[in-house]
Amino acid sequence: MKDRAEQKRFEKDAEKRLTLNTKLILVIAGSLLLAVVLFFIWLKTTVYVIDKKYLNEATVARRTEEKIDRFSDYVSKNKVKSTDMNAILSWQREEGSVYLLVYQNENVIYDSTKQKRRTMVERFFNKISNGNQKGRKLAESEEDKRQMLNNIKSKHLLEIYRKKAESKKQEERSDRSIFDDTSSTETDYTETIPSNASDVEDFASQYGSYAFYSVRFEDGLYDVCIVDYSEKKVYYIWVTIGFLVCSFIFMLLVMLYNGRVVRRVKRLTHEVSKIKKTDINATITKSGHDEILTLAENIDSMRNSIIDQMSKEKEAWQANRDLVTAMAHDIRTPLTVLSGYLDLLETGEFESDEEYKQYVDICVAKAGQLKDLSDKLFRYFFVYSGHTDELKMEVYHAKEFFQQMIGEYMCLLEEKGITFRITTEDNSPLIKIDAPYLKRLFDNIFINIRKYSDYSKPVDITYHTTESKVELVISNYINKNRNEAESTRIGLKTCEKIAQEMEIEFSANEKKDRYTVRLIFVIVK
Repeated sequence: MKDRAEQKRFEKDAEKRLTLNTKLILVIAGSLLLAVVLFFIWLKTTVYVIDKKYLNEATVARRTEEKIDRFSDYVSKNKVKSTDMNAILSWQREEGSVYLLVYQNENVIYDSTKQKRRTMVERFFNKISNGNQKGRKLAESEEDKRQMLNNIKSKHLLEIYRKKAESKKQEERSDRSIFDDTSSTETDYTETIPSNASDVEDFASQYGSYAFYSVRFEDGLYDVCIVDYSEKKVYYIWVTIGFLVCSFIFMLLVMLYNGRVVRRVKRLTHEVSKIKKTDINATITKSGHDEILTLAENIDSMRNSIIDQMSKEKEAWQANRDLVTAMAHDIRTPLTVLSGYLDLLETGEFESDEEYKQYVDICVAKAGQLKDLSDKLFRYFFVYSGHTDELKMEVYHAKEFFQQMIGEYMCLLEEKGITFRITTEDNSPLIKIDAPYLKRLFDNIFINIRKYSDYSKPVDITYHTTESKVELVISNYINKNRNEAESTRIGLKTCEKIAQEMEIEFSANEKKDRYTVRLIFVIVK
């Protein structure tokens, strides 16, 4: 009953636990979410740092001037004409991410967006960078390119006009200091600034740093605009690194979880191997809340069952040895006496009828001893053979059944001088039992009472009922002169096995000078 309750508890706990598959899905989902969050944090941080460090005005201006110088040197060294598109494209490919525009007056001679189609990866990183670099982007349409060309020209003219206005303002200040003409008003030179100055400012905020230079080709002087987009490579490198790092973190978290599961399995395997080879009492580590814990609990339960089985086998072996030793002595003595008196009766060696009757009575007594010994052997076989009879459970009224069953034993024992004291009640609920099988249990109880009880004191029998159970208690005083060597406790083990088969609660305990047996039956609803 205890094993069944333990198994039910295991099954109930197992239903509440997360499976390994569920845990794996949760770990993968959590790791993926963390990796994605870290990747976007990495991406935003990368964009911010590049904008602050790589795309600040001074750095961009320096890179652009270096590219203009290299382009001028390249054109001069290779005697490139404005119409030599392949040569210009070759330089552009060597430089990498550069937007190059060659024009004269308002005619576009070379436009890098026509000569070189950007790849899908470049488009992707251009979209990433757009909106993070003060709105900077490449001119895609023809209208964008014309607007960009006009803005560049306007910006160039604006700088020229501002320089002239500043020069005239300085001259005027110099004249006022000479003539000390405080009444004259300061000339407003803002009128010399082109009306499209706002467009120029929009361009500055849109395209950031820019370069406008005159470059002499073999066929004349041309205006060249270069916009450096090398930050795309930096974006690509750092975003790739971020992706690899976050992927590594994702895989690391999954592998850590998997490694933990593997370590638990290896530890459990090692413990089972230790139990198998060296120490059956070795402990099983129970951790986690999944199938591995269920497996560990089942293995530990199996280990405990093996230990119990080994203990029972050892106990049975010891009982068998004790029984064989006792039986060898007990059977030899009455059998020798019985054989001797039967020989006397057979040869007629008796002097009177009284002596004949005396010999017969002795033979009957010894035959009874042999019968008791055979009964003891039967009980021993019943307890340790593992054989169980098929039960035929029937419903009885508890009070009437006990009165009839116990009444038979009371009549026999009262003839031996034993008295009884009964405590009962009127309630007689239904119980379900196998009557012949239960009679074996009562046989053992009252045989012990006949052998070991104190005949001078009464045997107490108490019948009591509750809402769900019937309790029967049989208690007797112990004879102080009993022979302990006669007891093999086989009768007690027989009672325990019978009660277990019929799911009856059975307990027997000896306290001071009293021996008490308690039987509890479940009421049939």
